[in-house]
Amino acid sequence: MSKRVIRNALFMAVATVIMAILLLLYIRNTSPLSMGEAAGGYADGTYTATEQGYLSEVSVTVTISGGKVSDVAIDASGETPALGGAAAEQLAESLKAAGSTNGVDAVSGSTFTSEAVLAAMDACLAQAGGGAAAGGLTDGTYTASEQGCLSEVTVTVTVSGGAVSDVTIDASGETPALGGAAAEQLAETLKASGSTAGVDAISGSTMTSDAVLAAMDACLAQAAG
Repeated sequence: MSKRVIRNALFMAVATVIMAILLLLYIRNTSPLSMGEAAGGYADGTYTATEQGYLSEVSVTVTISGGKVSDVAIDASGETPALGGAAAEQLAESLKAAGSTNGVDAVSGSTFTSEAVLAAMDACLAQAGGGAAAGGLTDGTYTASEQGCLSEVTVTVTVSGGAVSDVTIDASGETPALGGAAAEQLAETLKASGSTAGVDAISGSTMTSDAVLAAMDACLAQAAG
């Protein structure tokens, strides 16, 4: 075999190796995010939200680091220590590990406290992710329900072009003159604002309003996460 043939063969081998390396780098840089990376996307910082528990308000503080949940602290000091307090401790660990409320259930015997914690967690994540508002949401339709004054209140949010395009609220189980009217007013306000930031509860319909706002935050957390 001549030196020229050997040289050409070596050149082709080196070129093939280089092409393979370049191809691997291209695939790595353009492939979809892994599950761990996909779970991120939140803005680093500390976020706090408060919801009504069984005996008192329950506050959840979520710390985001590297785009992911790094810590969850819950203040349920106004709840019964043996039930609500214990549930809060358990949920703090579960939510920190999960990074969201997905797959995290209410603790048996402490339903009201648990639901307050989960709603507040969703609100924190909505601040961290849904707060990107105009461009940080995934297109689709999202639904969440929260306990109102007399019944569950369901909020459905439609996201189009990365922003909220529609908000509908089913508060048919609430009193029409109070809860029902508040839901109609909040639907228009939330559609216009695209988030709960700066949206206050309607006077005279606090429980219905709180349920609507918590469910809205839960929908935005779904769209952002």
